[in-house]
Amino acid sequence: MPTINQLGAVSAVSDSDLIPLYSQGSQTARRATVGQIKQSIQDGFVPEGGILALSSFYVMRGTSASAVAVGTTPAPFNATQYSSPSFTLPAAGASFVFDVANGRLIATRDIQAIEFTASVSGTWPTNRDLTLSVQVGDPMNLFTSAFQSVASGGGANPRTIEISGPASNLNDPQGIIRAGQIVRLVGSFNTADTLNLTRIAFAVQTLDGQ
Repeated sequence: MPTINQLGAVSAVSDSDLIPLYSQGSQTARRATVGQIKQSIQDGFVPEGGILALSSFYVMRGTSASAVAVGTTPAPFNATQYSSPSFTLPAAGASFVFDVANGRLIATRDIQAIEFTASVSGTWPTNRDLTLSVQVGDPMNLFTSAFQSVASGGGANPRTIEISGPASNLNDPQGIIRAGQIVRLVGSFNTADTLNLTRIAFAVQTLDGQ
């Protein structure tokens, strides 16, 4: 009987290829396909955390036009801009609750880190630079993410500005967004003016597998 090293090698493995195994239940030598073993591994895989354990999306959004007074100090958008129903996918997610009136998500548990993405469309003066950023943490001591986006106005020509990236609360010794703390999208101009908003979306996802 040949040893393993004496067997011919294959360049690729298909799901229909057979692998010998010993069945503990029947106490006999049996066979299984590569596809069966792959499926068994996938069925039993439980992510322990990190990027492999992505969880629900929490989304605030709006598609109604509104004129927003934007100052030089970063400030959140509110229910006038987030005019469309907020939603969570999958719906069972319970890491945040929506506070649309104040343009923020409130953590219901301690969260290690998040991933966020936001998009704002509209018109604003050509001599105004719109800056988007995300703030997390205690409302009295918010940390502003280093991920920011800046776009000059196009006058009557619509513009879209987008921002995305990871965030944690670096004002916390452990970088944690604590239960009861917030996540919000904020905007500012280099000189106070009006943003004629046509569309906004702000999505947050936890990165600790819950």
